[in-house]
Amino acid sequence: MKIPKILALLFLIACGSSDLAEKTADGVILPLARKDDKTPRRMKIEVVAENIFHITAAADSFSLRPSLIVENDDWPQVPFTLSEAGDVVTLSTASLTAKISAQTGEIGFYDATGSA
Repeated sequence: MKIPKILALLFLIACGSSDLAEKTADGVILPLARKDDKTPRRMKIEVVAENIFHITAAADSFSLRPSLIVENDDWPQVPFTLSEAGDVVTLSTASLTAKISAQTGEIGFYDATGSA
């Protein structure tokens, strides 16, 4: 049985793509390079609004407990883009961009004009 060329091409693209970032419905989860046992292994960035990102870091898994500070947990879904270049993952909405280093976990925030 022959595999159609388009399916073979899609398979190669999927297998060859970088696995730095795990895209979720509302953002991204990144594995982080650990320096020691006290630094987190994973970082989650959720797009809450066009100009609000919620950032969580964890050693292993993320807490499922509701926030004691944030009352609203039913935010409308916001369109966003996700891209990777080297070890930098970029998460952008129409108003805000976060550039995250997968090595250090450092995040730079930029407005729509590119200003920090």
